[in-house]
Amino acid sequence: MRQFIQQLEALAKSHKTDAKWVFVPTRSLAATLPERLLHRGCDWANFRFVTPFEVALEMVGPALVSAGIRPKPEELGPLLIARLATALPDDVSPHFRPLLSQPGMDVCLWRTLHELRMAGVEPKQLIGKLENAKEAELVALFQAYVDYLAEHRMADRAEVFLRAANLTSGHPTREADLLLEAPFHVWSSVERRFLDNLPGQRQRTRRLDFGQARRLDSLGARSEITTRAARSDADLLQWLTAPDRAPQFQSDGTLQLFAAGRRDAELREVKRRIVSSELPIDQVEILLADAGSHDLAMDCFAAEGWPCTSSVGSSLVSSRPGQALIGLLDWFEKGYPAFRLRELFSSQLLRPGSVSPGVAASLLDRTKATWMRASYLPNIKRLQGTYLRRAESDEEMDEEYVEALRRKAAQAEGLGDWLRSLFQRFRAPSTDGFIKWATWVGGLLETLRNDVVLSGQSDRAASARLERFLSELLLLESFRLPINDFVRTLRHKLSGLRYGSSRCRAGHLHISQLGAQAPVGRLHAFVVGLEEGRLERPPIQDAVLSDEERGRIHPGLRLSRDDTLEAEMQVLASFGALDGQVTLSFSNRCLDTGQELLLSWHLFNAARLRDRTLDSYESLHQQLGEPIVLASENEGDPSGWWFRILGREPEDVEPVVFEAYPHLARGSSAQQQRESASFTQFDGWVPGAARDLDPRSTMNPISVSRLQNLAECPFRYFLEHGLGLAPPGLELPDADQWLDARTRGSILHEVYASYYRELRGKGWTPVFERDRRRLREHLAMEMEKVKRQLPVPSAIIEKRETLALRNDLENFLRLEESDSGRNPIGFEVGFGMSERFHEPLARCEPVILDFEDFRLPLRGRIDRLDKLGDGYEVVDYKTGRKLPAPRSAIFDRGRLLQYAVYALVTEDLLGGAKVMKSSYYFPTVGAERTWRRYDPPAREEVKQVLEIVLDPLNTGAFVHTHRSKEDCRYCDFRGACGAHIDANIKAKLENRDNAVLESRRRLLETK
Repeated sequence: MRQFIQQLEALAKSHKTDAKWVFVPTRSLAATLPERLLHRGCDWANFRFVTPFEVALEMVGPALVSAGIRPKPEELGPLLIARLATALPDDVSPHFRPLLSQPGMDVCLWRTLHELRMAGVEPKQLIGKLENAKEAELVALFQAYVDYLAEHRMADRAEVFLRAANLTSGHPTREADLLLEAPFHVWSSVERRFLDNLPGQRQRTRRLDFGQARRLDSLGARSEITTRAARSDADLLQWLTAPDRAPQFQSDGTLQLFAAGRRDAELREVKRRIVSSELPIDQVEILLADAGSHDLAMDCFAAEGWPCTSSVGSSLVSSRPGQALIGLLDWFEKGYPAFRLRELFSSQLLRPGSVSPGVAASLLDRTKATWMRASYLPNIKRLQGTYLRRAESDEEMDEEYVEALRRKAAQAEGLGDWLRSLFQRFRAPSTDGFIKWATWVGGLLETLRNDVVLSGQSDRAASARLERFLSELLLLESFRLPINDFVRTLRHKLSGLRYGSSRCRAGHLHISQLGAQAPVGRLHAFVVGLEEGRLERPPIQDAVLSDEERGRIHPGLRLSRDDTLEAEMQVLASFGALDGQVTLSFSNRCLDTGQELLLSWHLFNAARLRDRTLDSYESLHQQLGEPIVLASENEGDPSGWWFRILGREPEDVEPVVFEAYPHLARGSSAQQQRESASFTQFDGWVPGAARDLDPRSTMNPISVSRLQNLAECPFRYFLEHGLGLAPPGLELPDADQWLDARTRGSILHEVYASYYRELRGKGWTPVFERDRRRLREHLAMEMEKVKRQLPVPSAIIEKRETLALRNDLENFLRLEESDSGRNPIGFEVGFGMSERFHEPLARCEPVILDFEDFRLPLRGRIDRLDKLGDGYEVVDYKTGRKLPAPRSAIFDRGRLLQYAVYALVTEDLLGGAKVMKSSYYFPTVGAERTWRRYDPPAREEVKQVLEIVLDPLNTGAFVHTHRSKEDCRYCDFRGACGAHIDANIKAKLENRDNAVLESRRRLLETK
């Protein structure tokens, strides 16, 4: 490459006014070469750096347009080939078609057919040269591709070159123009034919075909064994290995080497050296050994506010628009789970019309929608109606609150309108499960334009790249395919797209990839990531045509070794083009897995240029010293201090680390206080929240279940009701289950209540034979309500779970018929709740238990009230098998309060009538016992326990439970309190100096 640039300089001086055409394989190289000449002070005004395809398309473009033929975008190739393969006649024996569901198979087929086209091969030329098992299918597929182009009047790249090569006039080049070709690239047969037919004076440049490369490889060029070189290839071998084998550095300090612990530390060291060099950043270039480190490098330098250009480009799926489309595809594939859609709103990736993403996520959570398309709109409509009813019925409420309810109803309506339009874009699959390609691609394009949130220039660039990609996909004729195939295809295509690539600019640091783009020739170059195996490309035979078959078809087709040789030549050419100060580096640990990495032989050879005494990799490691791991925050100081902490003891490292990262020091101090025996602010002591959460002072009603949660773990209570934290209300559905335990229990409760209300209205008592059918009818009505909110995964699952509910109801009916000594009088009796369910005993106002020392407002719902002779019994349905153990204590340390508190509430609702029993009723199949009855305890006992349970709300001592194995098993906030260790909490409880925990100690001792 260096000789080629010198040749360009010489031509610029000797042929100042002549037009000079330089044919290069990529646009990035066409942008790089002028930059190299500019840095060397060369005027390139009369140079035109172009790719052959640009010139060919310029020549035949007018003719194609006049004939109604349009160029086919290359990105459509794999999709088109997959579509044509699935449409082949049944009489063509399948060979590759069963593999099309595997990712990348369509790409392999397209790459092979494209290479055949670029070699000038016709479908009939494959006959007799392939294995019998695949010949018929591959010939038919190749012919179908050619016929498709003709039928739809499209021209692929090979057609453009063939048409341009056959032109006898209209060439952009003239006989007096100078024509040059970039070295280290092997043109295809049709490209070679096109270039040879162009008029002009061809300048001699080193050209290397694959036959020469294979001979050099056999002669040992890769291992620098030149003594066996044949006479005909000796000059070429010397040219390849001598000037461009590695940077030609002397021992004058122009070559520097270093090792880093991980890639992030390697990039931080590069950043420090750039600052220390005091060079303008537009005189610095970063060359990455692989594109995988590109995003990390961009983030590293952008954090300093440095403007950067990149010829690599960022991965499109890492951008916000890319994540939005990937999220939508995942939503489609999983069956439209509300959990996934809520994630898209919460992440600010999608904006549903005029509703803000945060509000949309909250509304979607409250709708209780689950999955499937049918569950969304009815649930949103129901939520909207709830807000409107509350705004219209509560006339005494504050006007501002009423306005807030109406605003929420309008937002719910807006969310529903957006979902309705979204479902119209992505029409539901037909009865056979197929969708239309053009309809859904158009839906993605419309969603990208209207609903994806863009927050900066980078997002807009990614969105523009996505829009071009989707617009090209629309050029394919519409066809039908399963939704999962659509999602898999789009996801695979998106994963290979990049955006944001550009040529280097003044005032910008430039990032490129070693081997893929030539260096731009700036004063200081950093080559990052020179680990073993990073630059090598192992030879892999084509999945479609073997090397033997390729040799029989056409001599210009690549073999398995050719890609490896060409990639190696490009890397060597990039090394040979480095000028000025060069720094080579590698990381000895993988950033993701921590696996040890070895340095590349490229770096070792470069080190030997600097020090000829190096004889082993171990010697080089000793010269490099310990890898750089941690840097100070003051990286602008050229003398910056760096810490090499490998092999150090933790006590030696902590002071240095804490000085560099103060937030780690604060975290360590908090952990030390948690491990101490003192109760501190890091254990849940929040005096500022004292009394603000206490219902005795605020008179805000509290439920019994909330009281039991407070007794179980005060810290969890503070997270949920003090800080207002809430776990994600939507979860991914289980494809093998329809109804969870809570939904099943809710259905049974509603059926129990509706059945007994019917009996109460007719004055009947339960009779199994008469009422069995009635119970099924009530169940069917409840199931229809559930279906509108929770679609059924399959008919088999619906039948199985409906049968289980029927069995539970029949068991309930038998139990009720056999127990004739009770008279149920109240069902789902609410208090402190706006919905009365037509229950005479229900009360919208909360029930206030008036003790001598305090008054406690309560809200809740009693499952059932039974009349027993002269008294009453409070019945609470339990649809599980048993009460959670242990339940030996009277109040179970505040965790079994419902039976006692509901007895007092019932006496208030009944005007002082006597409650004789409080019971837990297990009417379902498989319950260990049917009844668990308690005598209502004395009012004074209930008062004493409630005082102890409520004390954390008065003191602010929200201590964590010390029995996490039992109490945290089903907690939604486990991820927020993992630092609380049982042994530490127990030590704090046992420490009598923590007087604020006295009530907690008394509660744990309560029987």
